[in-house]
Amino acid sequence: MKSLYLAFVGLLVGCGKKLEVENHYYSLVLEAAEGQPPAEPVAPKARVDLVAVDLPDFLRSRSLVLQVNTNEVLHARYHHWGEPLDIAVQKVLARDLSNALPKLEVAPGPGREADCTIALELDRFHASNSAQVLVSGRFVYTQHDQVTRREFDVSQVQEGDGYTSAVSGMRRALGALSRELASVVGACTPKPAE
Repeated sequence: MKSLYLAFVGLLVGCGKKLEVENHYYSLVLEAAEGQPPAEPVAPKARVDLVAVDLPDFLRSRSLVLQVNTNEVLHARYHHWGEPLDIAVQKVLARDLSNALPKLEVAPGPGREADCTIALELDRFHASNSAQVLVSGRFVYTQHDQVTRREFDVSQVQEGDGYTSAVSGMRRALGALSRELASVVGACTPKPAE
């Protein structure tokens, strides 16, 4: 009887312990740099600035987002971006475009001295409960006085469970988006001399 009592007390004490949960932080920028050396520098013939990445309010959080229904999203409680998402997306796309188009100087920037600019507006940048990573929105590409607006919708299958796999899928989706952007941005030429 005494051992049963001690087991019961031990169970109560064990239930009173608080479960410690660790926060996890993820980086698109580190994933972009993994195994991908920077492009060899060449004399750029034109400059392209990635001037903005605009996010909807539900993506402005530090937490990763999971779409659980057609119109419901959840913010992960213990899984966060290591830096603001808009800045990370800007850095990754600039790196991808620089590597794809070495004759262009591509950088996050204000666009004041640029020959061409890209502004990006994201509607979705999250994983779903159906093991898909969804990235969609639109971009505006400006070259001199010409403006090109284009919608994009990229999805990737999440290769594995968990947030690490979701972030890898998001990185692959940004790679696909950068290839789409490169097909437009590759035509950038220097501004005519005034």
